[in-house]
Amino acid sequence: MDLESGLQATAAIAAATALGQVVTRRFPIPLPVFLLATGLLLGNDGLGVVRTDELSDFIGITLAIAVALIVFEGGTLLSVQTLRVLAPAVRNIVLLGLVITPLVGMIAVAVFLDFPWRVAALFGALVSVTGPSVITP
Repeated sequence: MDLESGLQATAAIAAATALGQVVTRRFPIPLPVFLLATGLLLGNDGLGVVRTDELSDFIGITLAIAVALIVFEGGTLLSVQTLRVLAPAVRNIVLLGLVITPLVGMIAVAVFLDFPWRVAALFGALVSVTGPSVITP
């Protein structure tokens, strides 16, 4: 993939994200739902504006920058005094979530979707580590 198409894809994603911020403030639509719909529209099976098959090298760099921005922004908003007060509650929620989420996810996938237990266990493990990163921002 060349730099130009990577930059065009990044610009399209940034524009969709900015538009999503405006739309989701005016209408009762969760931002992840808006971004998912926009991704489907702009992606390979939609209008083809963002070609993920051509972005394999570029997407890693883009994701690293996005994660860095999110973590940096979280650090700037973090109050050490508030963190000290809330630390025990956060610890309990995280520890309980780390035990309960993979178990519930595994059992739900195995029982309701009839997946093998090994696949269900993998799903439970993936959900437990990705859940907080999706909910927290």
